[in-house]
Amino acid sequence: MTLLFIAGIVVVLILGVALLIKSLGETTLEKVNTYIRMKDFYRARMFLEKVMKSNPKEFLPYWCGATIYYELKEYEKALENLKAILNMPDAFKELNRAQFHLMMADVFYKLDKPNSALNEYLLVTQYQPGNSLAYSRVGQVFFHQRDNDNALKFLFQAVKYDPKDHYSFYLMGRIYYYMDLYEKAREYLKECIKLNSKFLQPYYYLAQIEFADHLFQNAIKYAGKELKKEGSDKWSKLLFLTARCYQGLENYKHALKFFEMITDEIPSEHPMRKEISYHMGECYLKLNKIDQATAIWEQLYYMDPKYKDIAEKYAQFSDINRETIIKDILSSDREKTEEIFDPVLKKLGLRRDDLKFDFEYIIKISATESSKAYLYNVMVYINRSFETITQEMLEIFLQELRTTNYHKGVYISLAEFTSNAEIYASKYPIDLIDRIKLLELLK
Repeated sequence: MTLLFIAGIVVVLILGVALLIKSLGETTLEKVNTYIRMKDFYRARMFLEKVMKSNPKEFLPYWCGATIYYELKEYEKALENLKAILNMPDAFKELNRAQFHLMMADVFYKLDKPNSALNEYLLVTQYQPGNSLAYSRVGQVFFHQRDNDNALKFLFQAVKYDPKDHYSFYLMGRIYYYMDLYEKAREYLKECIKLNSKFLQPYYYLAQIEFADHLFQNAIKYAGKELKKEGSDKWSKLLFLTARCYQGLENYKHALKFFEMITDEIPSEHPMRKEISYHMGECYLKLNKIDQATAIWEQLYYMDPKYKDIAEKYAQFSDINRETIIKDILSSDREKTEEIFDPVLKKLGLRRDDLKFDFEYIIKISATESSKAYLYNVMVYINRSFETITQEMLEIFLQELRTTNYHKGVYISLAEFTSNAEIYASKYPIDLIDRIKLLELLK
């Protein structure tokens, strides 16, 4: 009887210990899950180690381990835990295969193994055809592999299953941007912003698109949105784009301010420096600040004589500082202008009747051209800026000639005329005189 009693006590103790161990194991695993929910992954890992010792053949600790190590960016360890689960076939009686392969794909993606990640994401779309995240991730992989057709195919599926997936709309916008299909790019980028106005990355590409379409005010607006974001990796590019927009709007003073901001932000050896300096020189030229423009181009020319655009500019304008007469034209008052241009008019067979300064850079001279039969009224435009004269500018000039009853026009410029402007002038009674011809007339 005594022996039976003792044996009973032993059995009870053994069962109690076994239940206690099991209870402790469950309690510890529950703590792991609690800390995962709290996103306290370091403490979750500490308790996970205890669970692994007591339950080495259970799949749940490995699944928790994969989650913890993924969040701690220890992707190799996360992969080890996932591979361990693959050796536990019974695990998939409880574990969702789509969820498992999605985790496996994300780990491969983080380990920079895009093809392995792609295969796993595709498995997710098979196990769970409506999983928009998997389609989006497949699209992202193809996007980074520059396979635009497949990327678009899967991204369209992603937004089909989740119309609020702003990131997929963003990627589609970028793809169309790289394909130079700006209208489609604009559509999808704006849809992304509509879905998530706090996501600022689309603004950069919208700014680029508007700049390419010469919609400079819109480009400045979009660039400004992205510039508000602290630590933007596109900061200098956006400043440069904004400066170029103001340059396109002929607001050269504002453009220079932005160019100067960039030069304060980037080192002297930065590859953007050349292009920035080139455009700064252009702005100074448009403002008739020849000394500053040529000083910039001279410095760039000696740094890199093979820089074709700079070499051409330097060759074109390096002699201006020695052309005193050009400097006089840039700053002349009425009396000086008459002194300079009366001999030019005489060589052209014209006599000055009136002279006025119409704009900051434009001088208008009313003149007459005598012939045996008739007295012709001639309008002489002197453009003192270094802006290239386009056909559109000559169209405005011709319109003024017609509305003011002038028979002929002479357009004098310190810069060049575009080929279209020259062709246009040849069809109408307009004579063109560029800086080279002017200097010959002034001799």
